[in-house]
Amino acid sequence: MCRDVERDDALVDRARPRDEVRLGVQRRGQANRRRKGERRALHKGCSSPADVIMRAMIRFARPTPSVLACLLAAVSLAAQTDVTGEWEASYATPLGPQELKIYLTQEGPRISGHTTSEYGESQVRGTIDGQEIAFTFEATDGGQAVVIRVTAKVDGARMRGTAKIGDRVDGAFTAERSD
Repeated sequence: MCRDVERDDALVDRARPRDEVRLGVQRRGQANRRRKGERRALHKGCSSPADVIMRAMIRFARPTPSVLACLLAAVSLAAQTDVTGEWEASYATPLGPQELKIYLTQEGPRISGHTTSEYGESQVRGTIDGQEIAFTFEATDGGQAVVIRVTAKVDGARMRGTAKIGDRVDGAFTAERSD
């Protein structure tokens, strides 16, 4: 039945104005309400192209949880601070400030790299979430390796936070981009 309606609509759309009025009155009784290019269905089961398009727009515009999660992840990654590069850093210890250079590489939320100081080099591993960064590296204290856990907030070319030295002491941590 829908095909008959489409065929009738095609005839009406190609008709001359006087034929359109005659067909509209005979078949539909809606000749005065028709707009150019608009098709109306004769049956409840058929829809005009505008109705079909509107239904599709409503169906696809309805956000699902997975779409919202993807959008949130995209916004989060777009807002993520990039810490890749060279940083001049220092952290407070009971013996005074320790200075070092930190070379960081960021891949998504993962941070890797290395540090150099007067005591040698150490690997850096960590994560970043927005402006919050957390990473670890090792330093030597009296000939023993000590894990330093840094948590800081990145603000442009600066980091400020705390460095936990082993299980013993917390000290202030600061870093500035040097590249």
